[in-house]
Amino acid sequence: MNPRTKQELDEIIYELNAITKELDDLSEGMAREFKGIGTLECSKGIKTLSGKYTKVKNQLYEIK
Repeated sequence: MNPRTKQELDEIIYELNAITKELDDLSEGMAREFKGIGTLECSKGIKTLSGKYTKVKNQLYEIK
C-alpha cells in the first residue's frame, strides 16, 4: 500500500473513531437524560448504528 493511501485510510479510521464515540455518548446521554415513549428504542438504534461503524472501522484495520 502506498503511503498516501495508508494516510487516507488512517484518517478515515480516525474519523470513524470520533463518530462512534459521539454516537455512544449520545446514546448513553439520551437513555440517561430523557424519559418517555420511544427514548429507549431511539437510544438502542443509535447504539446499533455505532456498532456498524465500529465493524467498518475494524474491517479497515484488517486492510492495513
